Amino acid sequence: MRIGNTRDPSSGEITALNASDPPLPPGGSPQYRPADRKPAWHTDSVYRKDPPIGSLLYCKQTPPEGGATCFANAAAAYEALDAEKKERLRTLECLCSQAHHDAKINRSSPDFPVLTPAQRAASPAQRVAMVLQHPLNQRLALYGMNGGTCKVLPREAKITAEELERFELEAVEHQSVEEEWRSLLPFVTSPKFTVKWEWQVGDLVLWDNRCTLHCATGFDRDRYVREMWRTTLAQDRPDAPALVGAKGG
Repeated sequence: MRIGNTRDPSSGEITALNASDPPLPPGGSPQYRPADRKPAWHTDSVYRKDPPIGSLLYCKQTPPEGGATCFANAAAAYEALDAEKKERLRTLECLCSQAHHDAKINRSSPDFPVLTPAQRAASPAQRVAMVLQHPLNQRLALYGMNGGTCKVLPREAKITAEELERFELEAVEHQSVEEEWRSLLPFVTSPKFTVKWEWQVGDLVLWDNRCTLHCATGFDRDRYVREMWRTTLAQDRPDAPALVGAKGG
């Protein structure tokens, strides 16, 4: 996937996924701001039946200022919580829906397509653990925060069809997302758990989707061109557990 604001030299058409994230505030802190819910910290595609295990991002062109990508260590943040909080979070799940994700974007960008009934049926909402155990090293990490996260609920709790329709058709986000996940984001994205990657041409960054969150940041799109190449990793190699074990975890 190409990400940025590149254009075809002949037609002038955009040739990349053209996100419009705001720039970081003065001082450059990427810490989550509850007042405007920015930056948009997330873990990729948790609404899929088989979410990606990670991604690689390669820098082809970068502006001289702005356009950083920020990462948060969700495992270290979880480990820093008190024991009672950790135990309670392990009983929770996140309800994640691509239909909700797309409807939420459509609300602010009407040209963005929402899922058709057939697409909704083919991509049903998923329930994922809010605390995920990494399959290779067994380390626990906070998980499930995404634009498609529409409710946080106990593992045994049920969701009615009527409630799911409100989430997916009306882009309603249940208050539990704010109470359980967004309220944690200022802590999870505080300086001791985050890195801000200021890109240079030729940089290649790899991250594990199961134990990190990340966010994009904006730049002056009228003055500069940014072009990033992204590869998504679908699954571990079959021999990954043996390789990790051989290295001591």
